[in-house]
Amino acid sequence: MSEKREQPQFGEYATPEEQRAAIRQPLPGQFDAPEAQATPADASSPPTAPPPTAPRVLPQGMLPGSTLPAAQRPRFADRIFTFVLLGVGLVDVIQSWLAAPAYAQAISETLATLNVTVSPQAVPGAAGFVVAIIGSVLWLIVAGLSWLSVHVNRISFWIPLAGGALMSVATAIYLLIVLTSSTGLQNLVPGGVTGTGV
Repeated sequence: MSEKREQPQFGEYATPEEQRAAIRQPLPGQFDAPEAQATPADASSPPTAPPPTAPRVLPQGMLPGSTLPAAQRPRFADRIFTFVLLGVGLVDVIQSWLAAPAYAQAISETLATLNVTVSPQAVPGAAGFVVAIIGSVLWLIVAGLSWLSVHVNRISFWIPLAGGALMSVATAIYLLIVLTSSTGLQNLVPGGVTGTGV
C-alpha cells in the first residue's frame, strides 16, 4: 500500500487526489475557514494555487453586464412611440364617429372652397358612418398587430404608421367612389359617371 502508484494509463480512473493535482483544484473546504489557512501546511506537499479564471465568453448578441441578449431586451422607446401612435389613431377614430352625422355638410363645405357648389343632399348621409366604420375596423386590426409585435419584442412603431396611411388611402378611395357616383357631382368628372351613392 505504501508503494507509489504510476500515472494512470488511458482509460484508467485516477484517484480524486490525482485528479485535483492534474487540474489544480483546491480541496473541499480549503478556502472556507480563515483559521484553517493560518495553520502551516505540510512541508512535503506543494502549495496549491487557486484555479485560474477563464475569460467570460458571452453568447451571441449578449452585451456585457446584461442578463438578456440584445435582441430580447425590451425596446422602451419603440413601445412608447407605438402606443402614442395608437392613441393618436384612436382619437382620430373617435372624432370620425362624432363627425359622422355632419359628414355630408362637411363635404359640401369643402367642395365650396374649390368653387364647386353642391348641396349636402348630393352626398349620401351614410358616408360619414361608413368612413367611421372603416377607421374603427382598421384601428382594431392595427392595435392587435401592434400588441402582438410588442409582445414578441419586435420593432413595432411602423405598424400604426402603416395603418394610418392605409386608413387615409381607404377613406380617399371610398370618398372618390361616393363623389363620382353621386348624381349631383357628376360634373366634377369628365364624361360623368352614372350610379347611386352608397
